[in-house]
Amino acid sequence: MVNINDDKAIMKIENVCFVGAGTMGCYNALVASLSGYKVTVFDTNKENLTLMANRQQEFSEIFLANGIYNPTMLEQAIANISSTTDLAKAVENADLVSESVFEQLDIKRQVHQQLDQLCPAHTILTTNSSGLLVSDIEDIVERGERFVALHTHLLSPLVDIVKGPRTSVDIVSLLKNYVESLGAVPLVLNKENPGYVLNAMIAKLLSTAMLLVVDNNIDFEAIDKAWMQNANSTMGPFGMLDMFGLDITQYGLQIEEPNGRMKQVKAKLTPFIADYIDKGLLGVKTGQGFYHYPNPAFKQQDFLLGDNSIAKNNENAFIYQRLSFAIIIGAVLLAANDIAEQEDVDKAWMVGMMLPKGPFVLLTEMGVEAFKESLQLFVEFGSILPGDAEKIEKHLHQLD
Repeated sequence: MVNINDDKAIMKIENVCFVGAGTMGCYNALVASLSGYKVTVFDTNKENLTLMANRQQEFSEIFLANGIYNPTMLEQAIANISSTTDLAKAVENADLVSESVFEQLDIKRQVHQQLDQLCPAHTILTTNSSGLLVSDIEDIVERGERFVALHTHLLSPLVDIVKGPRTSVDIVSLLKNYVESLGAVPLVLNKENPGYVLNAMIAKLLSTAMLLVVDNNIDFEAIDKAWMQNANSTMGPFGMLDMFGLDITQYGLQIEEPNGRMKQVKAKLTPFIADYIDKGLLGVKTGQGFYHYPNPAFKQQDFLLGDNSIAKNNENAFIYQRLSFAIIIGAVLLAANDIAEQEDVDKAWMVGMMLPKGPFVLLTEMGVEAFKESLQLFVEFGSILPGDAEKIEKHLHQLD
């Protein structure tokens, strides 16, 4: 094993291997190739590798529409990506490996054990897992000083970096430089957390939106309109659910909760989502979820127009306040639990959601005292645990 304190061990990343040719693997490989890295993609399924160019072409069209790259650059980047079903061949010259296989712990541990054995001693191993923690995997590898979570958000410049208990600070610095070379924004967490930072806040937003339908009988389009109008966003919570996939949401609801209150919330939301799942309506991937695709109603020019009555405006304000509270709760808990600094929590939200204001800015605008007064309501809704409410109040008191 290479000594991490040896200057020769702190190398420049040039060759990057992506393990898994699914959506994230294809996307990350294209971004790396566009940034000048020599890229290899590995998958056990030859068909996935055959489909890779088509998937990357879809991302290319999005990049072109946004004016990020020109057609020649994209065509060349796709052509420069190598692929193989031979793992040993894929990693033989790898400086960095990014794993994006199925979100199953036993599979990820098995893959990283193989990578640890096959990769050169200097190779950095990273997982792109969105649901599993660094500590769930890192003990399976010998090179703990070179094992990190490097988590990307699809079509977003935000990239989370989470070190394990043995990770070298030099490796974290090297990965920050790598992320910045991709034109992305690195966010180094103080410690691991389910959902990292952005996804943890998004989860609060989405669950609160669904509860507004289930508990308050508010139409989902009204919720999306309220969020889009007030947050200046191009998509509402139910558009997000469609984009992520309702089956992914259902999977999250099936995870066991030790707390009774959270079990009750999941018990409410499970049949709501199951009704769509049972009909095969999974969102964008099936052409229909809450909306119809490829031209959903929320993308139409007249979507935000409509009833300007006092009752509708009051409902609009109520929805936005409830959603904003949920995000702020998630943000303050992240800071209170020392997952990330307050400034980084705001940065994650603004970069990841492409919005002008972070949750702590929203908190300031709302008023800390007004927020504190509403905390108990969220405990009663079942959206937050009493212990978390106490932790939030204590953290806010420290900020006073």
